[in-house]
Amino acid sequence: MFNSRIKKSIPIKFSGMLFFLFLTLGIQSCSIHEKRVQTEEQALSALAKLEQNLVHEDLSLNTENALLLQEKSKLFLTKYPNSKHREQVLVYIAKTSDGLNQNKLTIQTLNQLIHEYPHSEQAPLYYYNKGKVLEDKLKQKKEAIVVYKELIQQYPESKIAQEIKQYLKYIE
Repeated sequence: MFNSRIKKSIPIKFSGMLFFLFLTLGIQSCSIHEKRVQTEEQALSALAKLEQNLVHEDLSLNTENALLLQEKSKLFLTKYPNSKHREQVLVYIAKTSDGLNQNKLTIQTLNQLIHEYPHSEQAPLYYYNKGKVLEDKLKQKKEAIVVYKELIQQYPESKIAQEIKQYLKYIE
């Protein structure tokens, strides 16, 4: 009689422990998943922190940080293709690719910024930077002059357009 009571109570206690174990594991896995899910704003904030550390104290490029920022920026755009922060993230890619001398990617990204954000306050700078990469890094002076002239035509009232007009007098 004593043995039969033990046998009956063990499965109930054991199944109760299993339920508690599965419940605990389920709650923990949910909280782990919640920690891994990052909001768009949190992801952007992480990119901004990386961007702040792009340059060492001696003003040299932090290559490791630049590569990480570039990779994470590309992931951000994949995850949030219609983000309201898309322009800023493309700027991160342009900055890092320029610093890493990835000139083709720099030009592609600047073209994307020019095409997607023609009304941005920063648009004249996108043209200017594209011209500088063409002129200084790729040694394509004629192509750079074309870009500079597009800048002047598109944004004649911008401060940088006025400066480029003077610069063109010097280099043409």
